[in-house]
Amino acid sequence: FYAPTIAIRVPDNEFLQQILSEVGFMISTSCNVHGQANLTNFKDIKNTFSNLDAIVECNLVNYNSSSTIVDLTTKDFKILRQGNYIVK
Repeated sequence: FYAPTIAIRVPDNEFLQQILSEVGFMISTSCNVHGQANLTNFKDIKNTFSNLDAIVECNLVNYNSSSTIVDLTTKDFKILRQGNYIVK
Protein backbone atom coordinates (compact mmCIF):
# COMPACT_ATOMS: atom_id res chain seq x y z
CA PHE A 1 0.00 0.00 0.00
CA TYR A 2 1.37 3.42 -0.95
CA ALA A 3 -0.06 6.84 -0.31
CA PRO A 4 1.81 10.14 -0.82
CA THR A 5 1.14 11.25 2.76
CA ILE A 6 2.94 11.43 6.09
CA ALA A 7 1.84 10.62 9.62
CA ILE A 8 2.36 12.97 12.54
CA ARG A 9 2.34 11.51 16.04
CA VAL A 10 1.28 13.69 18.96
CA PRO A 11 2.24 11.87 22.16
CA ASP A 12 0.01 12.16 25.21
CA ASN A 13 3.04 12.00 27.48
CA GLU A 14 4.42 15.03 29.33
CA PHE A 15 8.05 13.83 29.16
CA LEU A 16 7.92 13.27 25.39
CA GLN A 17 6.15 16.59 24.83
CA GLN A 18 8.95 18.33 26.76
CA ILE A 19 11.62 16.66 24.58
CA LEU A 20 9.72 17.66 21.41
CA SER A 21 9.41 21.26 22.60
CA GLU A 22 13.22 21.36 22.89
CA VAL A 23 14.20 19.56 19.66
CA GLY A 24 11.28 20.59 17.44
CA PHE A 25 10.57 17.19 15.92
CA MET A 26 11.61 13.58 16.10
CA ILE A 27 11.59 10.87 13.44
CA SER A 28 10.55 7.51 14.80
CA THR A 29 8.97 4.22 13.91
CA SER A 30 6.30 2.33 15.79
CA CYS A 31 7.52 0.12 18.57
CA ASN A 32 6.65 -3.16 16.94
CA VAL A 33 7.48 -5.26 13.90
CA HIS A 34 4.82 -5.06 11.17
CA GLY A 35 2.18 -7.72 11.76
CA GLN A 36 3.36 -8.52 15.28
CA ALA A 37 2.03 -7.43 18.67
CA ASN A 38 3.02 -4.09 20.19
CA LEU A 39 6.10 -4.19 22.38
CA THR A 40 5.19 -2.89 25.83
CA ASN A 41 8.23 -3.54 28.02
CA PHE A 42 11.78 -2.26 27.94
CA LYS A 43 13.49 -5.67 27.66
CA ASP A 44 11.48 -6.74 24.58
CA ILE A 45 12.03 -3.37 22.90
CA LYS A 46 15.80 -3.49 23.52
CA ASN A 47 16.03 -7.09 22.25
CA THR A 48 13.95 -6.43 19.12
CA PHE A 49 15.55 -3.10 18.17
CA SER A 50 19.16 -3.53 19.24
CA ASN A 51 20.46 -0.88 16.79
CA LEU A 52 18.62 2.15 18.24
CA ASP A 53 20.52 5.32 19.09
CA ALA A 54 18.58 5.74 22.34
CA ILE A 55 15.79 4.18 24.36
CA VAL A 56 14.05 6.08 27.15
CA GLU A 57 12.61 3.79 29.79
CA CYS A 58 9.64 5.33 31.55
CA ASN A 59 6.40 4.21 33.12
CA LEU A 60 3.88 4.14 30.27
CA VAL A 61 0.55 3.31 31.82
CA ASN A 62 -2.33 2.38 29.47
CA TYR A 63 -0.16 2.21 26.36
CA ASN A 64 -1.14 -1.30 25.35
CA SER A 65 -3.15 -0.30 22.32
CA SER A 66 -2.10 1.25 19.04
CA SER A 67 -2.22 4.95 18.23
CA THR A 68 -5.35 6.41 16.74
CA ILE A 69 -4.71 7.23 13.07
CA VAL A 70 -6.86 9.89 11.42
CA ASP A 71 -6.80 10.69 7.69
CA LEU A 72 -7.01 14.47 7.27
CA THR A 73 -6.46 14.55 3.50
CA THR A 74 -10.13 15.28 2.76
CA LYS A 75 -12.66 17.76 4.14
CA ASP A 76 -14.34 15.08 6.26
CA PHE A 77 -11.76 13.26 8.39
CA LYS A 78 -11.71 9.48 8.46
CA ILE A 79 -10.50 7.28 11.33
CA LEU A 80 -8.16 4.67 9.85
CA ARG A 81 -7.31 2.99 13.16
CA GLN A 82 -8.92 3.53 16.56
CA GLY A 83 -6.53 3.55 19.50
CA ASN A 84 -6.70 4.95 23.05
CA TYR A 85 -7.52 8.48 21.88
CA ILE A 86 -11.16 9.04 20.94
CA VAL A 87 -11.57 11.55 18.08
CA LYS A 88 -14.58 13.85 18.55
